[in-house]
Amino acid sequence: MATTSERVAYNGGVRFGFELRKSSQDIEVAIYIQAEKEISLRIPDTILLSTWDLHRSGWISVVNLSSITDPYGGETSLGAQQFAGHAFGIQGQDYDLLTLPDPLPKNFKHDETKTVWANYLDPDYDQAIYYFTDINANETTVTAKSERKITANTSCYAYNLYHFDPNDFTQSVFNYSDGTQNQSVSIREWLPGAVTYFSSTDNEYCGPRCTRVFAFQAQQKEDYINEQLDVSKATLFDCNNTISQVMDGPLETYMSDEQARIIAGGIGWTGFNTTNTSVGHDLTSQYQYNLYSPESQWSPGENMQAYGEWGAAALIGQFSMYAIAAMDDNSPRLNISTSHQPERTERVIVEWKWAIVLLAVIPAIQFTALLAVVLWANKAVIKDDSFLAAARLLKPLVDRLEDTGSVLTGKEIAQAIQERSGNKEDLKFFYGFRPSEGDAHGYKRVDIIEKGQEREKRNRVFEKGYYL
Repeated sequence: MATTSERVAYNGGVRFGFELRKSSQDIEVAIYIQAEKEISLRIPDTILLSTWDLHRSGWISVVNLSSITDPYGGETSLGAQQFAGHAFGIQGQDYDLLTLPDPLPKNFKHDETKTVWANYLDPDYDQAIYYFTDINANETTVTAKSERKITANTSCYAYNLYHFDPNDFTQSVFNYSDGTQNQSVSIREWLPGAVTYFSSTDNEYCGPRCTRVFAFQAQQKEDYINEQLDVSKATLFDCNNTISQVMDGPLETYMSDEQARIIAGGIGWTGFNTTNTSVGHDLTSQYQYNLYSPESQWSPGENMQAYGEWGAAALIGQFSMYAIAAMDDNSPRLNISTSHQPERTERVIVEWKWAIVLLAVIPAIQFTALLAVVLWANKAVIKDDSFLAAARLLKPLVDRLEDTGSVLTGKEIAQAIQERSGNKEDLKFFYGFRPSEGDAHGYKRVDIIEKGQEREKRNRVFEKGYYL
């Protein structure tokens, strides 16, 4: 029976990027750019762009891409590496996801060490980029993003399946047309509304560093118990994901074709192939399947056709970059010699708006204080703070004790003076000046004066003249 299928009118993928630069200068200028939000694709509000450069010749530790294993260098069989490639992608999904500015600024720099950069806002993006981390081999806490990068080019075609019955969970073989001829595909696991990814082990289909990856979202009506939304049609996305060679790096950092294919198909790998003999012959031996819960970011709780082909490519490319980022964080490493060994340095992020305010306020406060000093200087006689000078100043006060009180404490002396002064409740003294008694020249002297004496008044500003 000749049939045709509906094609979605998009073709594309997604771009990611990592880069860290240090600077011999201490001041770093930070620029913030606002980014639009996209439902379910974890796009944040703001990103930070910066520069930071400080390197020297020496040894660095880089990720070993010769095999895809855990940090302890475990099993290296093909199945084990396929499972590890998938596990690294799941681990990497916990890293931050930030949005690339569009258009990309010239000499784009950033210092996000565990962040995947992406752009879901433009269907024309079909390339994903990851910049590797360099670790100072002599001081492993010092790291920097390098110029070494690896890319993933992802493209997809979307097809609607026909004769699909969402109520028949025994279905495993599905039919569609690629526009020229009818095709069949066996899907081992599926659920209405959820997304199943399956990767092909056929190395000859799309190139030596490419893996063919399918994404299948089954039809679902709104009256299902596990209602997500109305996925009106069952959609199959047929994608090619190609991983490049490591660029701008020495041979020791290269990734082989086999490891590139493993990373490319990571979202669908389980580490073992399955067969389906219920149809009388094997249709699934070349595929490995992963069914993702609708609560997972890899199975959006909405109709994937709404994003078009570039939406499926974005998720597949994102998974590959997460896997590379997690490997860079947790895989075995090797030491190589380089002229770009990162060094420890300090950063200061200057927000010039507030810096200018501070630079203006500080001199203003200092100038105000200077004016106050000028205006209030020389308003009183400031005596030396030595014990002898203090004793001379307090002599009129302690003279009230006459010949007693030589062994009294300071508190007892105050009480004795209170008693000798008639126990006045408001007895107070102040520092001031008075004319020098018996002096015909008008000299004055500083003194401790009892408040309330009729012939004395308190002057906050000392009079001009000579003081004895």
